[in-house]
Amino acid sequence: MNKLFKLKEWLTLEETSRRLTTSFQEAVSVADCLQLALDGHIKISVLIEKSKFGIRCKEEIIGSELLYGFVEFMKDTGKFSEEMIKTAENGLKSHANQKEIVQYGDVFKVSHGVYDLPMMGAERLDVLHLCSMLQGREPATLINMDGPLLHCGDGFINIIEPFDHNDIEYKTNEHGKISLFDKKNGRFINEKNHSSVFYPADGLGNVEFVFRRLNIEAFEKSQIENDQNDLNISLNGSLEIIGAIIYSIKNTPTKSKRWTQDALKAEMIENRKSLKPREIDDYFAQSNKVYKTDS
Repeated sequence: MNKLFKLKEWLTLEETSRRLTTSFQEAVSVADCLQLALDGHIKISVLIEKSKFGIRCKEEIIGSELLYGFVEFMKDTGKFSEEMIKTAENGLKSHANQKEIVQYGDVFKVSHGVYDLPMMGAERLDVLHLCSMLQGREPATLINMDGPLLHCGDGFINIIEPFDHNDIEYKTNEHGKISLFDKKNGRFINEKNHSSVFYPADGLGNVEFVFRRLNIEAFEKSQIENDQNDLNISLNGSLEIIGAIIYSIKNTPTKSKRWTQDALKAEMIENRKSLKPREIDDYFAQSNKVYKTDS
């Protein structure tokens, strides 16, 4: 699978499960993959094959000008106690840097393809629903009013749906451009009036969750780096292990011996008293993980 893995841009949930099982040398289920995505360890994506409506959006810090003005008004009037003013100022601090999703631009048809999921909107609930089912739990009924989001460049695409498909059609506008037309209200749909025709979708609908190869590789690399930080692995320690392996192989009385990892470890401990079984196991485990991940 390693050669094929390098050629693929994305993997199915089942393929990702098998890949991570091989990489980490322990069973990783599809539910585990989804849980890792929900916990923010690996980025999950979605394959969109059926066309959907979308509108571009971005995160913006919620404006606090009105709240600042009110606090100043409280101070200027002299009618509010210091305690009330302090409470208002603390509330203003907690409000700072809060973000909201702001839509902009015209409604368009989302192109077929693979999109990364930011896990901020209703798309997170879709992943959570599938994960709950695979783990044998009753999925909770949850709603996200922003609808599902897809990563797109520096911003996002908000998946939206028309209240009634029969109320919209494509027509040529005065500039000769084909645009969405609101038949019910007799006007072209734009960023100012689209909310009267479209609403944020409840979820992604009939799609397939996948994992991009690049995101899988980034996750594997991060775990190897974490393991290296957790283990006391050093260059000198690695060289000592390699030296012990070479010595054991060169000095074995049976040249045709077929080495197993346990047999090699026993021989290394016999020849190099400073090496401990747990230390060798740690180096072997990390070496196997790096080899299988990069191959």
